[in-house]
Amino acid sequence: EDVKAKESITNAERLATEGDDWTQLCSIYNLKGVILFIDRKFDSALYLYNKAYEIGKNHSIDPIHLPRIISNIGECYAGENPALAFRYFDQALSLARETGNKIAEASIMGIMGRVHLDQNDLKSAETYLQSSLTLARALGLRRVMRQVYGNLVDIRLMQGKGNDAVVYLRQYHAVRDSLLNTAKV
Repeated sequence: EDVKAKESITNAERLATEGDDWTQLCSIYNLKGVILFIDRKFDSALYLYNKAYEIGKNHSIDPIHLPRIISNIGECYAGENPALAFRYFDQALSLARETGNKIAEASIMGIMGRVHLDQNDLKSAETYLQSSLTLARALGLRRVMRQVYGNLVDIRLMQGKGNDAVVYLRQYHAVRDSLLNTAKV
């Protein structure tokens, strides 16, 4: 299954290159970066994210496609250089808002909240997570909601507010279960 997926991505890359479809090629390199990021191959992921971003800039693709890529670059730096990561996140969030990309905006704010949480900055984490949650609810972004609820559980536990953590945990499970039911259908 993994081999077939990689083969499909390689074929899509070839077709996009042959057809000079720069928007598609940009998306393909971003996707390849995501796959490597999930496999914890951060340097390789960063290379592909930067390649996607450069293609986007050099071929004047619609900037609505760039915030997610810029945010992905930031995530590569989050563990070792949070200050640099936040520069990318701020740039991505600004561009998402400028282009009206609400989906990217909700996702990026959730990521920023998680990175603040990783830095034990609970106040900033909660601010970004609550903003992300509000937008994700309005847009019906269940995956973003699930991640935010999970992070809010962690915040409440760190604050010693177990009862509040349970409320978020229930919401987390409700969203997760709805995603699982959708996948089964």
